Amino acid sequence: MRKVRNAERPPNLGLVWSKYRGPGTVTFDDPTPAIDATSKSDTTVTFSRPGEYVLRVLAWDDSGGQNAIMAGGFFCCWTNGYVTVQVQ
Repeated sequence: MRKVRNAERPPNLGLVWSKYRGPGTVTFDDPTPAIDATSKSDTTVTFSRPGEYVLRVLAWDDSGGQNAIMAGGFFCCWTNGYVTVQVQ
């Protein structure tokens, strides 16, 4: 019998968008959009006023399995991304 390893199945992917900083309110159409089969995702963002904003995206997968759960419930592996946006 052959044992199937976690690495042989595609990992579950997830992400969540949030405002990191900026002068006004930021609204995401979907802050946790689905990721498609090509590993792409999109959402629409609305800003309440002009200025410089920094948006944060937290992305993760479950490739590390249950042994890699970090404080706060995130699975290995995860990363943060920051996007600067100028709204006029």
